[in-house]
Amino acid sequence: MKLIAERVSKYVGSTLVFANLSLEVREGDIVSVVGPSGSGKTTLLHILASYDKPSTGTLTFNGLELTNCDDKALAAYRSKVGFVHQEPLLFGELSAMDNILLPLIAGPKDVMKDRRQEAVSLATKLGVGLILDRKAAVLSTGEKKRVDVVRALLRNPRVVMADEPTANLDEESSSFVIDTLREAVETSGAALLVSVHQDQRVLDIAKRRIELADYK
Repeated sequence: MKLIAERVSKYVGSTLVFANLSLEVREGDIVSVVGPSGSGKTTLLHILASYDKPSTGTLTFNGLELTNCDDKALAAYRSKVGFVHQEPLLFGELSAMDNILLPLIAGPKDVMKDRRQEAVSLATKLGVGLILDRKAAVLSTGEKKRVDVVRALLRNPRVVMADEPTANLDEESSSFVIDTLREAVETSGAALLVSVHQDQRVLDIAKRRIELADYK
């Protein structure tokens, strides 16, 4: 697995977010993306996940140029990405379990039972195994974040991107999330990119560090 960003720049209107950023991520890498609020951490992860496009530069995954391919190829790439959102994107009227399984609903029906069991196991490890039948609307911030982690990892991604995954979490929840992300990528050989402001626990597990201030 190889994800490469070459001389990527992003403008929002006339405002430069970052410029000429180059990055290569291989399987097993754990990379922290560091910068203060407003430095472009979320924007960068969205570009790397192909949710957004760079203003200039190229993004390639295993030789496929993502900045110039069709929707089908982009969808195939996104299926290999597990994304943990800073503000979990959950449907409030659905249960936590239904939110977790939603990205897999179009997959083979004969494997859904196994995926559900995997979800229960992972949710239990993260301390949310007992709330899977509750509607997402009634979950706490920490519970929503951990449900989002389960959903991202259940896809067996080749790249995990976590946007400030410990933001607004207490110390115990933060430790659960960081340890689970680290163990998941170490076990599967996936890569992990984590954006962070000041959490030392995230910085401690990273093998490489990108300071977005260097690309202004």
